[in-house]
Amino acid sequence: MKVNKFYYKEGKLMGRYVNMGICHQIEINKGAIVNLKITDQELLEFLNNEMDLKLYDRFEQDEKIIFKIKENIILDQLHDFLKFQFSLYDRKGDYKEEFDSVLRSLSHTLSLQEIVAMVEKRSVPFFRGNKVDHVIPVSYSRTLRIQLTMIVIFMEGKIQMEGYRSFLKFIEVTVREACNQWSVSGAFRCLID
Repeated sequence: MKVNKFYYKEGKLMGRYVNMGICHQIEINKGAIVNLKITDQELLEFLNNEMDLKLYDRFEQDEKIIFKIKENIILDQLHDFLKFQFSLYDRKGDYKEEFDSVLRSLSHTLSLQEIVAMVEKRSVPFFRGNKVDHVIPVSYSRTLRIQLTMIVIFMEGKIQMEGYRSFLKFIEVTVREACNQWSVSGAFRCLID
């Protein structure tokens, strides 16, 4: 099995990485919303431009607004979604053992909390947890910083430049699969030059 190496310093990944996956939690600091003078309706519109908020339940704490993905969405769909994504990413079978292990583990989980605990323990580039700071433009010169907690399906980054081949192939296959009604999509490529 081929597994890319990730470099750590003081327990954290060094460098910046491409993270593709399912955002299971969104956290927004209420103070940032007040400072930007964003209404609740505007906040929902900005977030809906990023992802489908119908998939999330909203919770409020003293200083934060938190959106958590509905558990039934993950439990009903994650296994089959991952199986399809893994099949697109791993056309040559280099990661078959790793992907099969993930799918087997998912078939034994009973809750979103178990899945989150599982991904938080993992340190491989597939099916791991990660928190990502993300900014949403709210005007020409203003941005809202939010924190996304993710179930990362694939992670690749600048430290392992050779590893982009699989990621770029994934993009190509995804475009081709999604656009197979147009035969020209068979000529689509994604390259770094």
